Amino acid sequence: MDADLEKTLNLAHKEEAIFNVLRSTLQYPASSEARSQKLVNDIIFFCTSTAEPPFWEIWPAVLALGSCIQPGHEWQATLIQSLRLLRQLDDSIAQGTTGSLKDLPDLTLTLTEHWQGHENPIFLDPDHPPLTDVLERWKNLNSFLARLPGDDYLFFLRLGLGQVGGALEVVPPESDSQLPLAECKIWTGTEWIIHCGRRIFKAVASKDSPENTIPDPGPLLGDIPKQSIERWEFWKKRLTQIAADYPTTANRIQQALDAMKEAELEKKEAELEKREAELGKKEAQQGNKEI
Repeated sequence: MDADLEKTLNLAHKEEAIFNVLRSTLQYPASSEARSQKLVNDIIFFCTSTAEPPFWEIWPAVLALGSCIQPGHEWQATLIQSLRLLRQLDDSIAQGTTGSLKDLPDLTLTLTEHWQGHENPIFLDPDHPPLTDVLERWKNLNSFLARLPGDDYLFFLRLGLGQVGGALEVVPPESDSQLPLAECKIWTGTEWIIHCGRRIFKAVASKDSPENTIPDPGPLLGDIPKQSIERWEFWKKRLTQIAADYPTTANRIQQALDAMKEAELEKKEAELEKREAELGKKEAQQGNKEI
């Protein structure tokens, strides 16, 4: 399926102009690597053409692109790679901003506004279900963001944790009209688990992330602490329970469960390696004492 980059989007004039330039680069008949680098060059051009890099206009255009491209599409990978390349650049082009290019300046603020804005179906009136197109754009955007973060970009992970909680820690829909939104929530929640399962497990179950980066639990979680292995286990149980209720997402739910199992296994292997290294160190120290 081709991505639809011709959709009508709610962008300001300058944001739309940037969107059109980036869209043209994505559509250009060249390799993915060449287009990723060209996207970086486009963003550098926007940043160096004004006294202050206009990231508050660049990011809405980038997010709009991400919301138009289906999960797994080649354009999605190209766009993601361009941002990874951008994070590796010298901070000289970000002068005048409040952050480093590694942190993608002003993106957190842009995302916060977008997450709480009218484009977010999670915040729409439940008595007026969102249009299918809105839900599809929401899936596309979450898929884009779930594939983007690194271990050092905790804000993205917080967004993902919120999607997982919104899917698995809330009361099931009471009417058929709410089913599309519920299925969308499950889809986005599982997308984050599938692509960020290890990071999510590390943040929630291993307590390796600051507690203030972990969203508060939903109503179904009860007294389970928001940062605990019990919350992780609750998610696994809920995924198993709802698989039969949402057959269209059953395959994705299984992928999420597999990702969770893989995350647990990876943690056990890391702990085993750590114990073996510590044991080897102790044995070496003991040997030195005997000598």
